[in-house]
Amino acid sequence: MMKTLALLTLAWVQLAGSRVFAEAPFPNVDESAIDPEIKKLVVERIARHNDPEGSETARKIVAMGTNAVPTLIAMAQKAANTDPLILSKPGHQDYGFELRRPLDMLVAIGDRRAIPVISSLMKFDTKPRRMFSSLAELLCHGTDEQIEADAKSQNTNLARVARNILRSPEQYKYYKDLYRKKREMIEDGAANGSQPIRAETNRTSTAAGSRR
Repeated sequence: MMKTLALLTLAWVQLAGSRVFAEAPFPNVDESAIDPEIKKLVVERIARHNDPEGSETARKIVAMGTNAVPTLIAMAQKAANTDPLILSKPGHQDYGFELRRPLDMLVAIGDRRAIPVISSLMKFDTKPRRMFSSLAELLCHGTDEQIEADAKSQNTNLARVARNILRSPEQYKYYKDLYRKKREMIEDGAANGSQPIRAETNRTSTAAGSRR
């Protein structure tokens, strides 16, 4: 009986292992998109995820604007492919910082190239619906007209989040205010002489300024 149970357990583990491998969400990560200098800063941010120096590093990365996006996307995808929660390993209730921090910075930048990444990860949402909230915050960077267009998207997760924003605009006002505060923090830092590496005037930032 015990031998049979052991064999069944082994078969289940092997089956689960093959299922996990097959479900890695991004099998074709473009690692050539990773800029070594930006990667170094992202790694530093992940390592210092709970201290002020880490927050300052994140501010520098976000201030790079669209220059940082390809690196952040590739690093987020690589992290998602090995994240314990996404790979359904027991004992993990939230995503690792290797995934969370690049996603946080992508959302803060507000670049729509992050939408396919976040919407693809929504099926792995934990109870707090971290990915749902991240996508909602990113969409709130845009205009009402853009959100209305997103509500008609063929991407079902994107459309679902956009429709929620349109149904409850007051509920999502928080994200619009949060984005405005993040951009002000970045701009204040630059004005005080803390210039980011290879800083770029972010088109998203300019658009946000025109909506204030």
